[in-house]
Amino acid sequence: MKRFVQGMLLTGFALMLGGAAIADTGSQFVFAGLETPKADNIQNFRASILYANANSMSGFDLGLVSLTQDKEFNGFGPLFAIALIEGNSKGCLCSFANFVSGESQGINAGFINVTQKMTEGANIGFLNITQGYSSVDVSALAISQESNVQIGLVNVTNEIQGVQVGFLNFAKNGFFPVFPFVNWPKSD
Repeated sequence: MKRFVQGMLLTGFALMLGGAAIADTGSQFVFAGLETPKADNIQNFRASILYANANSMSGFDLGLVSLTQDKEFNGFGPLFAIALIEGNSKGCLCSFANFVSGESQGINAGFINVTQKMTEGANIGFLNITQGYSSVDVSALAISQESNVQIGLVNVTNEIQGVQVGFLNFAKNGFFPVFPFVNWPKSD
């Protein structure tokens, strides 16, 4: 009985310490969702293969053929992956595809970039779709609700604030609604 009680106390103590470790960690290695150590918030480095998920990722995120899903991202990465950010992103996302549901600040560099709002920085890729305002888009096809600068083959926006440079430029408030090579907002 004494050993049973001691074992239960040690197990409880280990679980309490383990629970504290689940909250934050400096670095993490993840293979297909299996985390070492288990953590909700990663502060410095994460290496992942196939799948990684966190509340908050800050630092360098090395995703190798990985789908990374975070609520908040602040740093550089995930490389060679698909990034799904449910909240805000600050820094540089360099993935095959970047999907940011909140506000982006920094660089989104990917074949496909889909953002809610790019307030400071640039979307650089083959296809850039911004559902709200985009400060700078450099791509083959850029689509946004409102944009400051778009550079690419085909640029589409409802409201251009700066300039569009591309083979075809579409802007409802443009000098011309459709114009080749360069377009800018018409003066009232």
